[in-house]
Amino acid sequence: MLGEPLGLELPGVSAILAVTAVTRSRAYELCREVLGFLPSLSRRVGRPSAAAEPARPLGDGEAVSRAVLGFLMTHPGSVHGQGKRQRYGDAFRRFVVRLRPEHEALSLEDFAACAAVPLGTLRSWLVVTSSETVAEPPEAEAAAPTGSANALGGSSNPSLTTAHIDAVLAAYTGGRRHERAHRH
Repeated sequence: MLGEPLGLELPGVSAILAVTAVTRSRAYELCREVLGFLPSLSRRVGRPSAAAEPARPLGDGEAVSRAVLGFLMTHPGSVHGQGKRQRYGDAFRRFVVRLRPEHEALSLEDFAACAAVPLGTLRSWLVVTSSETVAEPPEAEAAAPTGSANALGGSSNPSLTTAHIDAVLAAYTGGRRHERAHRH
C-alpha cells in the first residue's frame, strides 16, 4: 500500500513482525510511542522562538537611575543647563540626598554616576544636609508653580524662585542670540 505509488514492494505485516520478533500487540504499543515522538523530530520553519528571559531584580545602580529618571519625568525643569554645567532645583537635590541612604551598598562614586550628578556636587549636597535636617518639601514646592506670582517672587522659597528665574533668563538669552544671528 505505502510503496505502491512509488513502485516499491514493501514487506507485509507478518514479515515485519517475524523479522523484529515482536507480537502484534507490542507492535501497536511501539507504533503509539513512535507517533508520539514524531512531532519532536520535525522543526518548524524559521528561527526557533526565543525563550522569554525571567524578570531579574534591579541592581542598586539601575534602581538609582530609574528613580532619578522617574523624578525628572514627574518634575520637568528640576535640572536644566547646557553642556557640562547643570543647575539643580532644591526638590531634586533633596530627592537625591534622601535616595542615598537607600543605596549605601553603592560607592559614592557609583551612586553619583547612576544619579547623573557630578561627584563633587553630590558630596557638597551630602555635607550640607548632614549638618542640617532635610525638611520635607511642601506640596506646592514639589509641583511646578503655575501662577506668575510664584515665578516672580511670590514663593516663600527663594531658591525655587531663583531656579525659575534662571530658567527663564536662559531661555530668553538663548532666543536673543538666535535673533541676532538672523539679523546679520
